[in-house]
Amino acid sequence: MKKEIAIILTLTLFVGVACDEASGDWGDELAIENDSSEEADLESIPIPPLENDEVVYEEPEIFESEPANRHTYWTGWFSEENPAGLCSQSHVVNGYDCSGSYCDNQRLKCTNPGITSTNSSYWTSYFSEENQSWRYCSWPYGWLAGIDCHGSYCDNIAMRCITTNKQAKSCFWGGWFSEEDPPFNAPYGYQLRGIQCGGSYCDNKRYYYCNTH
Repeated sequence: MKKEIAIILTLTLFVGVACDEASGDWGDELAIENDSSEEADLESIPIPPLENDEVVYEEPEIFESEPANRHTYWTGWFSEENPAGLCSQSHVVNGYDCSGSYCDNQRLKCTNPGITSTNSSYWTSYFSEENQSWRYCSWPYGWLAGIDCHGSYCDNIAMRCITTNKQAKSCFWGGWFSEEDPPFNAPYGYQLRGIQCGGSYCDNKRYYYCNTH
């Protein structure tokens, strides 16, 4: 009788360990599969239609360094519970950062690249990953100067655009960014003019930036 009990306990232990190992393997494979699926979904999102004939899709290889005396700063964090993130007068956005689930909390890097604002500004309509997932500031003198959002996790965003004396040249769409990535910084001499959303709650964003020189 004791021998039979010992055999049963041994078999039970063996089966339990085998199940745990199988479950662990399946879980790892599922996590990898989900990550790959999300990346594949983002890669399948097309870049928005061209604004004009000068737009290109490959980023420049060599960037100048940003001067130490350039007046550049980060706004405070904002989300759907807070007021919009806005750059001060004659400043435009050349960097973007976010934190929290689904890129919930956001802030803008503002700079004055030697522009003169015409005091003409407007807000785009709100957008997210559904339907038309991008917006541009007006070509060729419109530049991004603020962001507002509403909905869970700052899901729907609107862009504040200002009109300046600087005309956009040599424009690029960058790669996707989210809270897992370092802050996005446009190269020296480039400022943001557009944004596209991807993933749930506009979790992933890619930025459209142009040269002001």
